[in-house]
Amino acid sequence: MKVRAKAIAAVLGVVSIVLMTSAVPSLGVITTPTPSLGLTVSIVPNISGEETPIQAGQKNSIALTVAPGKIGTKIVKIRSASTGGEFISVSIGDAYRVNGALTLNDAKTSSIAAWVTLDRQHALLKPMQVLDLAISIAVPANEPIGIREAYLLVKATDPTSTAKGSVSLAGAARYAVPIYLGVGTTTQIVTSFSVGIITLINTTGGMAFAVPLLNTGMTPIAPVGFLTLGSVLGQLNFAAQIPFAAGVIQPGGSQVVDVLVPAQVPDAVWNVHADVHEGTDHATSDSIVTLKRQGLGASGQLKYYRMILGLISFILFVFVFLYIRRGNREKTRLDAVEVKSDLAEVTLATFQREEERANRKFKNNKGRPSHS
Repeated sequence: MKVRAKAIAAVLGVVSIVLMTSAVPSLGVITTPTPSLGLTVSIVPNISGEETPIQAGQKNSIALTVAPGKIGTKIVKIRSASTGGEFISVSIGDAYRVNGALTLNDAKTSSIAAWVTLDRQHALLKPMQVLDLAISIAVPANEPIGIREAYLLVKATDPTSTAKGSVSLAGAARYAVPIYLGVGTTTQIVTSFSVGIITLINTTGGMAFAVPLLNTGMTPIAPVGFLTLGSVLGQLNFAAQIPFAAGVIQPGGSQVVDVLVPAQVPDAVWNVHADVHEGTDHATSDSIVTLKRQGLGASGQLKYYRMILGLISFILFVFVFLYIRRGNREKTRLDAVEVKSDLAEVTLATFQREEERANRKFKNNKGRPSHS
């Protein structure tokens, strides 16, 4: 009995120790959740410099017009959205266009980075803290009129991942704000262009679509775009877009871009749709062209030509049949008329012979003496 009681007491003691150790944390094992990185960036309305007119509708972007030799300033509010501290770094990134859409180029520094002055490039933000960042853009006095595009990059990292000002890319939160800088005045920053009628030409590289572009604005442009083909008769298809790019076109100038016809495009009558972009502006054009290379072309087009040839042959057969039938009817009618004519001639000849015979008989009887 005493042995059983000791065993029960021992078991209860072990359970109590386990419960106590699970309730009291061990030193050096306590962990806290890793704070999630995050930030928001907003643009303060005009400080200096006029808003760029070509960027109407771009709400969260740095858009301003600065004349050559002048300085424009913007204030950007950076707010930490992290539950812990964040190390903030700011830089100017390069931008380029893909089918008219502004795209960040991480591997390149923007050409206007040398014009931009940031009142700070690094800062340590507490949770939910707001930082006002001043950005000044000094345009060189000899800079040509036109549009420049870039990005303001704001990056947040864990403070423990930084060392001597360098920022680790691991676990970084980044916010990219488009920069649209108009070099000149608002009356000078007018970007517009048109696309003319597209034709087919022969080049040393083969058949090509000739796309005429006209700069109708007041700033130099270097538009990019693509062609989309659609069969006029709806029997052929070429789904791929054909990209192209133009060089710099000065205000009032024009350029014809030769876009080689892909070998996969079959001979046909095509509707060529051009979609051309310059920044946020774009223009379109639709033209009908007939692509006809040497030889028979694609099998699908050969089938199409056979159908057309068959239809033409059938129409010719119908016309020939009707013509022959009409000719047979006319011949039958003429034969009947000819038979009737022959009968009439025979009847007339017979009547004339009988009449001549009667006349001779009458004359002969008249010359003979009568017998009384």
